[in-house]
Amino acid sequence: MPPSEANCQELCTATASLNPVSVRVLGVCDYLVDGFTISDVVVTGCVITSASTLAISADTALVTVQVVVQFRFTGTQPDGTSFSETAECATEIAFLITPVQFPVRLFGEVPCAIDLSCSATAAGFDAAIGAEEFIVTVTGTVACYGCESAVVNVELCPPQG
Repeated sequence: MPPSEANCQELCTATASLNPVSVRVLGVCDYLVDGFTISDVVVTGCVITSASTLAISADTALVTVQVVVQFRFTGTQPDGTSFSETAECATEIAFLITPVQFPVRLFGEVPCAIDLSCSATAAGFDAAIGAEEFIVTVTGTVACYGCESAVVNVELCPPQG
């Protein structure tokens, strides 16, 4: 077989690569308090219940994280009686990441890999909105696939004869 027939198709394609981004974002969770006063608030846990990504442009993804802060507190009724209780505060934290730069584009058909955790601290009672506030910190990595546009050059094969 002549050399020109041995290589009758030439392909030049880019391969997808995983692009991790370190994440450290802050959010707020408000636990509404009505009919009693709250004190001695202690955070006992923070859990990410779901996380998702959505490519919103060629180089930017929106990350949405559902967070639940677990805590215990002492409540005091208007008549002065006290009670202890455990509770949860749920919130959504959304942020943008830019894991790729031109000429690489986000490979939107493949979801990003999310490895995040959260922690929370009690920030005190905000009388203006009637809520105990928690500062939530989300840390970890989000890794998205990126690829360059593929260029394909095809040569016709010579007729078999």
